[in-house]
Amino acid sequence: MLPESTKAYAAGLIDGEGWIGIAKTPGRCSLRVQVGMTDLGGVEFLQANFGGHLHLKRLRPPRKPLYEWRIYGQEASQFLRTITAYLTVKRPQAQLAIEFAMEAANQPRWNNKRGHSEVYKAYQDKAYQQMKILNGRWAA
Repeated sequence: MLPESTKAYAAGLIDGEGWIGIAKTPGRCSLRVQVGMTDLGGVEFLQANFGGHLHLKRLRPPRKPLYEWRIYGQEASQFLRTITAYLTVKRPQAQLAIEFAMEAANQPRWNNKRGHSEVYKAYQDKAYQQMKILNGRWAA
């Protein structure tokens, strides 16, 4: 069981430096949460307490390297369920992301021959557009 202070700190990192979104690739959408910082400590904290992956983005000098923590799919949904009570700025994105992941979990495994149902594809596209609006990007 994580201390409440750990959950609150993680929520602060997401509210301040994070991104909650639905990534779209041909034929599917997936939940992703990420934090980018020039200080390694914050992203290491997230990985140590919640899993996920660390990535180093080397930028041209004089800019500092950017450390990114990323978590995907159902693991991201579990993370968001853990910290949502402490989110302020990105709570609407977290709630939509959790709903999106629950809907994905209720779908049959993706099949290369048939793919997802048209109804589920329409749901994915709608959720993707809603998330873009919540993140301050224009919906297409």
